[in-house]
Amino acid sequence: MPNKQPRPQKPLAGRHETQQDRSDEASLELPHERDQATDMTAAKPDPRVKQAAKDVAGGLSDTSKGIEMDKAYKKLGN
Repeated sequence: MPNKQPRPQKPLAGRHETQQDRSDEASLELPHERDQATDMTAAKPDPRVKQAAKDVAGGLSDTSKGIEMDKAYKKLGN
């Protein structure tokens, strides 16, 4: 994962910032910042995703039995 330049933050009220705090915080991002990072996605789409899009556009449907299996397990649990 590439290094990013973090935005400066203010220390908590009543607490003095130390040199260790600065070095630790410099490498951290908040979860929403990681989610919104454009460098976290590949430059090219995954070939499997492209194939899946073609399959759906061509009228193919999902052949997994996940939904049916979930229903069966729920019946057993009740």
